[in-house]
Amino acid sequence: MTVVNLGESLYVLARYFGKDEAAKCIESARDAIAMISIGENQALDAAMLRFHYKLGLADCFAAELAMRSGATLVTADPDFAKLGKKLKILALPRHSG
Repeated sequence: MTVVNLGESLYVLARYFGKDEAAKCIESARDAIAMISIGENQALDAAMLRFHYKLGLADCFAAELAMRSGATLVTADPDFAKLGKKLKILALPRHSG
């Protein structure tokens, strides 16, 4: 997970569960998830994904990392389908709340 997506995760969790519970969730995930720093090349590649596919910037960082590493992106966001076969996706059910 990129550090950009770590921040986005904290934001989304805080919206649903509050700041304190969100911080606990992030802290418990730290040992299980590798955090990847962003370099200039990754930032530029993410920007071009945003230009071509009109995704949010944090989403573009997640997609760029998954594509670069040959990983499957786990998400509930249907917008990633815009990338077609360029990106392997494991689609989760959307949260309704």
